Amino acid sequence: QGLAKAMGVSVELVSRPGRGTVFRVSLPQGLRPSLAPERLPASAQALRGLRVLLIDDDESVRLAMSDLMGVWGVQCEVVASADAALQCLSRFVPDVVLADYRLRSAETGLQAVAAVRERLGMRVPAALVTGDTAVERLHDAQAQGLALLHKPVPADLLQSLLRDLAVAKGEVSGV
Repeated sequence: QGLAKAMGVSVELVSRPGRGTVFRVSLPQGLRPSLAPERLPASAQALRGLRVLLIDDDESVRLAMSDLMGVWGVQCEVVASADAALQCLSRFVPDVVLADYRLRSAETGLQAVAAVRERLGMRVPAALVTGDTAVERLHDAQAQGLALLHKPVPADLLQSLLRDLAVAKGEVSGV
């Protein structure tokens, strides 16, 4: 229901005891947006060329986020772990880091962001994205100076966050 709300569509539920449940989501038919900069909304045009490192252990999330940000002209490098993030830093220096809170092997996005910042020797603007709504996640994020978004993240909110973090990049220095 949260995903449907973020997408601006409705969910229909039909359930019969002992037989099962059917969920229906009706989506509007759409066309793949043009990647031409002049066809993008101004809010997305402002993101062209931004370099984002996305750390998420869910392949479907990585693919979807990378595709979405690619439409906006964002250069997005996607990895599944902190180790993979550190390996890609030799060829890709991000302007912004987005990390899922819960990664595999009891690793967290907090740890991944801290590792990236340490390796780069600078406090790269970053945000946690999580489905975990516990108040502790907000405290954890705030303690490390990170923004926090809850899944599912509407596209306009993600654009706004990326713009804010890009602005912060020019204002933040040191580890």
